Amino acid sequence: MTGDPVSETDGERWIFLRGLTRESRHWGDFVERFRAGRPRAVAECLDAAGNGTERHRKSFGTIHEYVLDLRRRCQAFADGPVHLCAISLGGMIATAWASAFPGEVASLTIINTSAANYSPLHHRLQPRSYPVLVRGLVRREAAVERERAVLGLVSNRDSASLERWVAEFAALPTPTPASFARQVWAASRYRFPARAPVKRVLVLRGLGDRLVNPRCSEAIARAWDAPLESHPTAGHDLPLDDPEWVLARLGPR
Repeated sequence: MTGDPVSETDGERWIFLRGLTRESRHWGDFVERFRAGRPRAVAECLDAAGNGTERHRKSFGTIHEYVLDLRRRCQAFADGPVHLCAISLGGMIATAWASAFPGEVASLTIINTSAANYSPLHHRLQPRSYPVLVRGLVRREAAVERERAVLGLVSNRDSASLERWVAEFAALPTPTPASFARQVWAASRYRFPARAPVKRVLVLRGLGDRLVNPRCSEAIARAWDAPLESHPTAGHDLPLDDPEWVLARLGPR
């Protein structure tokens, strides 16, 4: 199933949301590229409670609490509907936002996310990811080694090109194990709506995703009768693996 790009014109307001324990800076240069191609668009990255700029705060145990918190901290939607683009756990938050407040959301783009009511646990977190996640939780490794292991799981870029991001991301503050646990708990409990929450929805996936089985995105798109675009080789961090491919699907530049 394929569809037209989500956006039709410049001048919109966009909000970008990251996934489990990741923060805005994990977008790498993706949002900078977005802004360069859309000088009239307003793009804002928001961190979930417990991550990045919000690391000092306690993470929430439900997805809806993240939605309410993000709306309180960002008033972009007060000037009209915003476009939400989100990956993984961020996709759940964006979906909950669009479901609870559909009038605030112009379009919804979710990347490599999963739904508890559409996919089994071993698809939502593939077993091969468990050792890396546990090692990250107990924090026994040096930051560089931990980040190298995480990127080795979520990205399919060659190791040489990943080293730049390993060094940069390893320097970022690490969320606490408690924040990690609460975010996992919130994700495990969230159920996607039976129908697409807004009219304009796009589901993106990387067929090389080793963290979340690509079938999870397919299940959501099928349930919603929504367009599904598949990258043939990219991993879980699709915007990092092929930013131009994702940007092309967000609309005219």
